[in-house]
Amino acid sequence: MAEWLEHTELLDVINHGETFRYRIAGREIERIFNTPMHGRMLEDVFSGDVLSFKLRIFRRSVETRSVILSNDTLERGGESLRKYERILIPLSENGLDVDMLFGCTYPMYFRNESISMLDPNLKIIAEDFFEDPFEACHALIKA
Repeated sequence: MAEWLEHTELLDVINHGETFRYRIAGREIERIFNTPMHGRMLEDVFSGDVLSFKLRIFRRSVETRSVILSNDTLERGGESLRKYERILIPLSENGLDVDMLFGCTYPMYFRNESISMLDPNLKIIAEDFFEDPFEACHALIKA
């Protein structure tokens, strides 16, 4: 269990999903994305296509109050740099409004080179994207 904690992140939902702030980012999350994240706004960590993708899936989880499971590939110039599996779980203090997201990101393929997540040439490709909690759980069980 301890090794999985390094892959977890907890984000505050700001203004009903307008943006997000990293409350907690495990050591492996920071290594994967090559930057410190604790206490930082999403826009201060990512840009371009990567930021757009993250905002889209985070907002979708907030709006639908659904678990999201995604398999993503990070590429630059058509070359695959990293591949991840991610699960996002919406959390609510009052039981109605999503005010935090708990996530776990695990690298399936990791090309060991320094990458700036602010590089505008980075693209992220979502190969699988499940927002139905039963479909997401079924996909996890099959893996």
